[in-house]
Formats: sequence, structure tokens, C-alpha cells
Amino acid sequence: MNKIIVLLFIFLFCAGNLFSQSEKRTNVEYMELWVYYTVNKGINPKMYIDIGQNKYHSLHNIVSNGEADNIVFNEDGTTKVFNNEVDILKYLSDLGWDIANIETINLMSREYIKYLFVKKE
Repeated sequence: MNKIIVLLFIFLFCAGNLFSQSEKRTNVEYMELWVYYTVNKGINPKMYIDIGQNKYHSLHNIVSNGEADNIVFNEDGTTKVFNNEVDILKYLSDLGWDIANIETINLMSREYIKYLFVKKE
């Protein structure tokens, strides 16, 4: 009988800990912004955004890569086109995205700046 009570106590203790941990879990999303530069009548940034393949991402069907190497947001029937990284960084910050990491990557004789963004809900 004592073994049953002890096992029941251990089970309830473990189940309580599992429940409390799941309540504290936060939803985290990630996104990458890749930027490189060309020189043609000035310095021109070329940008690519990657939100992954998760159809439940908060930016799914909202953000896309434009044909002119820019970033396009279609939100609430309004289209916003970003052609430089300063504007896109400010906009993402206003949406609650934080920069988690910035790194320079050399790939195929081109230098890219990769921004990793994180958003916690």
C-alpha cells in the first residue's frame, strides 16, 4: 500500500512539473535577411528575406521577395516595398522583431550580410 502511495505521489509531482513548464513556454519565430551590394550609379543594396517553410509563420503570405531584389510586404491591402536595409530594419523593429545575430558571409566571390531576427510572443 505504501508503494502505491509513493508511486502516486511521484506521478503527481512529475505531472505537475510538466504542466507548469508547458505554461511557461513561449512561441518563438525566426527570420533571416540577406543583403549584398552592387555599384551602379551609387551603392545599391540587394535583399532577400527567408521565413522558412512554416505556413503558420506570422509573416506567411505577408512578406515576399520582390523581382528587383527588394522586400515586399502585403498587409491589410497595403503594399510596402523596401529597397534599402535601413528602412526594412526599422520596419521589422516596429513589428517586434529583434536582431539576434549579424554575420558577414563570403559566398561565390560575393560578400553578404546575414541578419538573424527573432520574435517572441
